[in-house]
Amino acid sequence: MKHSPALYANAFVELAGEKRMDRTLVRNFLSCIRAKGDMPKLTDILRQIEKLLFTKEGITKVEVRAARDISKEFERGLRAEFGAYADIHFSVTPEIIGGAVIRVDDEILIDASVKRQLDILFSK
Repeated sequence: MKHSPALYANAFVELAGEKRMDRTLVRNFLSCIRAKGDMPKLTDILRQIEKLLFTKEGITKVEVRAARDISKEFERGLRAEFGAYADIHFSVTPEIIGGAVIRVDDEILIDASVKRQLDILFSK
């Protein structure tokens, strides 16, 4: 029987909380996923594990995509907004033409991209 990525993630976080995380735990966990034929789900499982661990530790995941490098300009403001427990990642995405897209904990918080504005304009 195949299981959902969320189920695997919950099991891993629970196991990791019960004992010290080591190579044996990770190796056995991956063996279980492989035995169930769920290796194609590994990326989703790892995302779910990260999300659970970040929530448990009170870490906010912030992703900023912008048309040009704005990391130095934005980081201070984001740290002030989300605090020291923010995991902030910046990436340059020329396809958005201008502006920025900000995701917080995997949800779009702000989409102030020129591409979005053009999509809205031309969809009317």
